Amino acid sequence: MTKYNIQLFSVRKSFEKDIEGTLKALAEMGYDGVEFCDSVFEKIEAKELKRILDFYGLSPVSTHIGYEKLLDNIDFYIDYLKEIGCTAVFCPWANIDDKQKADKVAEDFEKFSEKLIMNGISFGYHNHREEFKHEIENQTAFDYLVDKSGMLLLTELDLGHIAAVGKDTEEYIRKYAGKVTYLHLKQYEKADDNFKPSLLNSGIVDIKKCVQVGLLMGCEHFIVEYDHPVNSELEDAKENIEFLKGLKL
Repeated sequence: MTKYNIQLFSVRKSFEKDIEGTLKALAEMGYDGVEFCDSVFEKIEAKELKRILDFYGLSPVSTHIGYEKLLDNIDFYIDYLKEIGCTAVFCPWANIDDKQKADKVAEDFEKFSEKLIMNGISFGYHNHREEFKHEIENQTAFDYLVDKSGMLLLTELDLGHIAAVGKDTEEYIRKYAGKVTYLHLKQYEKADDNFKPSLLNSGIVDIKKCVQVGLLMGCEHFIVEYDHPVNSELEDAKENIEFLKGLKL
């Protein structure tokens, strides 16, 4: 069976109140692992976090770490991630709306990749919509950044953001086969001329087809992200994992 994980930003309020209780609840729902936000590492010692993860059988599959934080303090994160056994870092955002900015970010990304990989940690970039709204040298800013950042960079494709700008999610999974071993499962509904977040079981993204294509293209980690709960954070997390388990992939 395919393994499913959750980005802890999806349950951030619950996690803030009760770290161990939230992780226990996610494990009991059937999640196989978690993806962290960088703020987690300021709230709990690495040894204690590892103890909790091991006790509840949750894998520390990856983390988001901000661009500026990587520039300022990458060694701290490397030490922490090695302690808990987390082997992938994704930068969740960078301003790349023109060539000069994108070139500087790409240069830094190459440095991050090399240093992290030397410590057994992969590095990649997680997209939002904005990277697809700007063009650099006749391609999207996202594609330009990936091309310029070197062969070591992974892509953590966020399906909801890709679909919300009118791009073909399945095509992008195929395009970055080999680089997209981590895939963000996010869903939106069309609301008038805009989009609003929704649970995975309905919306503009064909989640089942994307997981199927992802598996064919070598994706190993499927990560649920839901920014704005309909009910409560944990209720929605449970509904999302039940939907995914029901796909029987």
